[in-house]
Amino acid sequence: MHGRSSDALRLAAQEYTETEAPDVVTSRLQDPPAIGALMQRPTEDSVALAFAERHKGQYVYLHGRGKWAKWDGTRWREDMLDSVRHDMRNLARAYNIEGKAQTARLNFINGIEGFCRSDPAFAREVTDFDQDNYLLNTPAGTFDLRSMVCHPHNPDDNITLITSVAPVEGRGAVFSQFLSEITQGDVELQGFLQRALGACLSGAVEEHWFMFFTGLGRNGKNTLGDAVKRVLNDYSRSIPSATLMNQKHQQHATEIMNLKGMRLVVSGEIEEGSHWAEAKLKELTGDDTLNGHYMHRDWMTFKRTHKHLIFGNYRPQLRNVDAGIRSRMKIVPFRASFLGREDADLPRKLDDEAGYILAWLMEGHRDWMDAGKRIGSCAAVDEETRDYYDSQSTIEMWISERCRVVNPQDCSAKHWSKAGDLYSDYRQWKLDRGEYPVTHTRFGEQLASRYRKVNSNGKRYEGLLLQNANFH
Repeated sequence: MHGRSSDALRLAAQEYTETEAPDVVTSRLQDPPAIGALMQRPTEDSVALAFAERHKGQYVYLHGRGKWAKWDGTRWREDMLDSVRHDMRNLARAYNIEGKAQTARLNFINGIEGFCRSDPAFAREVTDFDQDNYLLNTPAGTFDLRSMVCHPHNPDDNITLITSVAPVEGRGAVFSQFLSEITQGDVELQGFLQRALGACLSGAVEEHWFMFFTGLGRNGKNTLGDAVKRVLNDYSRSIPSATLMNQKHQQHATEIMNLKGMRLVVSGEIEEGSHWAEAKLKELTGDDTLNGHYMHRDWMTFKRTHKHLIFGNYRPQLRNVDAGIRSRMKIVPFRASFLGREDADLPRKLDDEAGYILAWLMEGHRDWMDAGKRIGSCAAVDEETRDYYDSQSTIEMWISERCRVVNPQDCSAKHWSKAGDLYSDYRQWKLDRGEYPVTHTRFGEQLASRYRKVNSNGKRYEGLLLQNANFH
């Protein structure tokens, strides 16, 4: 015997069988053998079958993620402490009546786990979870945001996420005063923020937009966003703002994969002089599906479920203002200043009213749903967004500052500026402003979308001349 006497081992196995072990081991290939027979001849396969019978509904293995998850009574939570292997070890010990060294080895437990990973009692695709865009899981239960009905936590909902608090009816005095102060009493702006942030509770993404909170520091924009992020808890994630900016190195695919199931994605700390990566913005706010993979795992496609909130003291530049960008960007101004009168304890005070904040967000989601899933307009946001577009040094601005557009009938094609001369002038104009020009190809595509391209001793655009060109 190894370690304990035979009688002691049998007693331990009997106690486990009476309190924890299953009465039978279910085999999918043959009639279930008796537990007594299993105890006499424990193998990785037989113990795995017994484990499946005893623990089905308590654990799942997420293929594509390569992780075990455990039902904690409110959601499926990643098994960070390897509880599943601890339970496998205890079961193997209980069945090791003869004290065989084989079942006490790590490889034996690895074998049990290997069998269990593919057992139908546990095997799940990671994409099977967090699929219902309108279920919001809270400590009090799971809310269906379409009806605002709350039902008890249910493992069959396949939810892995949960908010930090349950909603509390009423108004939080601190939060209400805070909201009034950061909007300088603008009730319309408060309503816009409630609808837009409330929309972030669900994973519905039919409308393509993102919010950019802007304004100099100490104005409450980060405090508001951070408070909402803490309320949403698992449903929210931060990604670096550099992901959304033009940069030499693209983000790793795992950063994209981490957006799976998220309802709110937050980015901040934008450096002065940055330029938006327009294509990436459109991808993260427009495509119905995204592609990514977990570390050392295969690529997979998943549905986008998040809205994006970005903070910045500085407004990044756009290389091109097209309809796709114009329809997406909602710039929210924060003009209040709390410089010199900051409340360092404000985040804690807002956390104390987190339940009220969640209820406020749920009201905003209801209003957003009632409005056809549209956040609507707001004078302050519309004005700030329009001012931003007007300030961008786009090709339209270059044309207005550096070119003339003439009637083709008044000027022959040979006098229209050549495409190469137009790009050279545009490129120098951008560099003089400390900005990066678009590529020659992209420049030509944008001009071709505005002016007819012709070949006359080189490529030219109908009626477009540099201001210093002489066509007389």
